[in-house]
Amino acid sequence: MGRAYLREWDYVDQFWHTLVQVGLDLVDEGVADPFFLDQSMPIRARVPRREPERVLFTVVDTTVRVGRRAFLRQLAEHALWFDDRHRRVTGDVMSTYRADAERVRAAAEAW
Repeated sequence: MGRAYLREWDYVDQFWHTLVQVGLDLVDEGVADPFFLDQSMPIRARVPRREPERVLFTVVDTTVRVGRRAFLRQLAEHALWFDDRHRRVTGDVMSTYRADAERVRAAAEAW
């Protein structure tokens, strides 16, 4: 990490915030339609009715399937890791998504 990280931390932090919001939307609604950092290309994530143990991610005309529990568990684990690292490097303790990441992790464990 270093000065370059400190100059760009807000972009990385915003990226993690968006990813955690995807997890929350999947947990709460079963669907998420995020736009990442000024990208005009829509990304859709959804839990299909016929495959409730999966998450489908679609970008333009490409769709991939991943395990829902594994995706949410890994998302929360890595978001919390980043938040811990970010706090140590910047001294910023005002995480905007830590509680949300904990909620995503709890939901993953409950499934």
